[in-house]
Amino acid sequence: MNYDFSPLNYDKKLLKYGLLTIGGFFALLFIGELIDFKYLSLLGIPLIIFFIVLVGKREPLRQRAIAEFAKLNNLQALSDSEKMDDVPRRFESIKRGKDVSNGFKIKGAKWPIDILEFAHYEGKSNSLNDYHFTITTFKTDKEYPNLYLDSTSNGADLLIYQNQQKQSLEGDFDKHFTLYVPEDSGSLSRAVLSPDIMQTMVTSGSDYDIEIDGKKISIAGLGDHFNSKDLPALLSFTTLMQKEFSHLDKSWQPVYDNQGKPHLLSSSIITKKKLVQTISIVMIVIWLYFIVFS
Repeated sequence: MNYDFSPLNYDKKLLKYGLLTIGGFFALLFIGELIDFKYLSLLGIPLIIFFIVLVGKREPLRQRAIAEFAKLNNLQALSDSEKMDDVPRRFESIKRGKDVSNGFKIKGAKWPIDILEFAHYEGKSNSLNDYHFTITTFKTDKEYPNLYLDSTSNGADLLIYQNQQKQSLEGDFDKHFTLYVPEDSGSLSRAVLSPDIMQTMVTSGSDYDIEIDGKKISIAGLGDHFNSKDLPALLSFTTLMQKEFSHLDKSWQPVYDNQGKPHLLSSSIITKKKLVQTISIVMIVIWLYFIVFS
């Protein structure tokens, strides 16, 4: 992605100011020893106070850097309704202590990518537990069953799913993700996870939680990713997922079960199902033939 992430180097600027402040303080201390004027180091106190104030203003600096990044790259701001619509189903059950902010629309490989921040605060007032996620979302052309893949590496635990909804996959995939299949998705919903998609998730996205919900694909990175290191990595993985679902979209289509309810399957499974139905009909015809003419 050809975006200029330089405004998001605000932490490096803080580190530079910190090193200059500490260096200046020790330089004054050293010079004071040389000229036998120990109180010269007191002149460094304003420097230390300046740095403490600067660290305290990190969040305003961060917000200013994000706004500059969005302006520099001509990003479109999301409305409040668009941001709430982008919140994954996993977080919808949280009624209090949540905040959605910094939402922008970015050009993706095929579909636009929405990016936003989601924070959840829980616990007592004197012991807040802050879960901060940076979330990317895009919408496919086809509709898929609801799946949730919880990364085993980030340690976040804000699940609405039950243990009985866990399903295991082959290979070492379970070492990287815990797969949850909600009851309304059906047992065949794992057909979404082709070997290629699973390989992309393990290779490039094992640090992210991934939710597939209808046409909405959400990728959640724990922590603040609006910096020059983490945001390019998150957007790069989101682009890879777009490419995978672009391929899957070509073969995916809904079918209906015996009760007339939509059941989401890929074309390969549909083909196998039709083949089984055809063989069954042929066997029934042969059986009737022998009954009638024997």
